[in-house]
Amino acid sequence: MTIISRRYLFAVTAVAATGTSACGIFKNPRVQKFIKNVVEEIAASVGADFVLDFGKYVEDHLGEWKSYIESKVNEWVSEGDISDCDPSKMWTDDPDNPTIIVKEFYGPSSSCETDSDSCCAIFFSGASDAVLLPTWTLVTLYNFVTEQCKDKEGADLNRIKQLLKETLRPTSSHAERHETPNGTVDTLYWETRYGQVEMAKIEKEDHTYEGMIKVDGYPDGSNPSTVYRTNIS
Repeated sequence: MTIISRRYLFAVTAVAATGTSACGIFKNPRVQKFIKNVVEEIAASVGADFVLDFGKYVEDHLGEWKSYIESKVNEWVSEGDISDCDPSKMWTDDPDNPTIIVKEFYGPSSSCETDSDSCCAIFFSGASDAVLLPTWTLVTLYNFVTEQCKDKEGADLNRIKQLLKETLRPTSSHAERHETPNGTVDTLYWETRYGQVEMAKIEKEDHTYEGMIKVDGYPDGSNPSTVYRTNIS
């Protein structure tokens, strides 16, 4: 089991102009509210379609999940990766027998208000493995998913959504991260059944940022992978 380190979580979203935050660099209230809505879309894109309430689902078979999630949340709070606010919003693929749970969190400098900056964690393997995703990855993922589903309807839309779930869904919390000294480029990736998802945050000439994602197993014409770029700040 590989747990993403505190150093990784902070470094992956470092930016001098707005301050370092483990869950994002976007301080505009309008953008923060947008990010909060994005978390739900990201949960659906990795196959967590159902809202999960541990207060309701307290059966023994969820005890391990609940224990691991609470332990990991306490660890992230103590290390300053997230705030001690708890939105209590979780999604899963199966409320009675989960294989994946996505939980929303607030950033370390956020207030406990509904428009606070949000990030999310993906738990799997009985919640003993977890990946905490910062805001810039959520924006990039959301824009990618939105672009793929644009102008699709009916069966075509359903096929695209299913393929996105299969190719974006993590199978391990092992991640590689590389960062340039001044935060010009941050990268991360996670493993999937079809290869991996690679993501990057790249500073542009005007000091705004571009997000990039490459998804293995999601074909683009004759290429077995798709590369997508989007402005994120």
